[in-house]
Amino acid sequence: MNNSVPENLRFEIDDCEAKFWTWPEDHFDYIHSRFMIASIGNWASLIRKAYKHTKPGGYFELQELDCRFASDDGTLLPTSNLAYWSDLIVEAAAKYNRPIPHYTEYFGWFEKAGFTDIQQVVFKSPTNTWPKDRTLKEAGKYQLVAHLEGLEGISLGLLTRGLEWKAEEVKILMAKIRPELKSKAIHSYQTKVFVTGRKPENPPPATSASRFGSTAPLTPNGMGPSTGPSSPAPPDQINAFTPVMPITQEAMKSSKRGMKVSDLINGAEES
Repeated sequence: MNNSVPENLRFEIDDCEAKFWTWPEDHFDYIHSRFMIASIGNWASLIRKAYKHTKPGGYFELQELDCRFASDDGTLLPTSNLAYWSDLIVEAAAKYNRPIPHYTEYFGWFEKAGFTDIQQVVFKSPTNTWPKDRTLKEAGKYQLVAHLEGLEGISLGLLTRGLEWKAEEVKILMAKIRPELKSKAIHSYQTKVFVTGRKPENPPPATSASRFGSTAPLTPNGMGPSTGPSSPAPPDQINAFTPVMPITQEAMKSSKRGMKVSDLINGAEES
C-alpha cells in the first residue's frame, strides 16, 4: 500500500475549544485555522490559546468568511432574500452559541492576545459572475457553485437547531434565494479575511495589553485617514496593518491599496 504521508507528519483529532489543549505551551511553529465559521463559541479565547501554544517567533494564521451578503451600490436590497438569510444565519448561530463575528473583529483579538507584526488582507468575494474583471468573474463562478451546492446544508443545520425551523421551511427559503444568487443584476459579495500574527521572541506577561500594527482604519469601503499612533479606531472600523486587497491581478501589481468591488461594476453583465 502506497503511503504518501511524510514520516514527520501525523494527523490528530482534538477539540480546539477544550479548556486545556493536549500540547504544551510554546509548542508550535505555525498554527493555521480556516473556515471555522459557526463552529466556535468564543473566538477571543481560541486566539488566546493559539498564542499560548505558539513558539516565540512562531505564527498563527486565521482565514475566515464573513457570510453576510452585501453590495456597495445598493443592488442588494434590504428586503431581498439574501439579506434576510444573512440576518437569519447570524441570529441562529448566536442562539446556537456559535456567534459569527464581523470580519473587523479578528484583528483586535490578535492584538489583545499579544501577537505582533499583525497583517490582515481582506477580499470581497462576488456571489456570481457579475463583475467585469476577469479574475473576479472567475472567482464568482466558483463561489456561485459553492453556494448552490452547499448553502442549503449549512442553512438546514443552523436554522433548524438555532431557530427551530422545520426542514421544509428552510427548503422554501432556499428556493427563493437561488434566483438572487444567480442574478447578475445584484452586485453582491461576501467578505473574506486573512489575519496573521507573530508571537514575539520575548513575550510580555500574559496580562499585557499592548497594541501593535498600523492604526490606519479599515472600513467596509476601503482605507480611511490614519487615526494617529495611539488613537483607537472607531467601533465600525479596524486598525489594519495591510489595506483592503482585491482579487484582481492588475490591482495587485499596480497598487497595494486595493479597490472596492463597486469600482468594477461598469460594464458588468446584467441578467
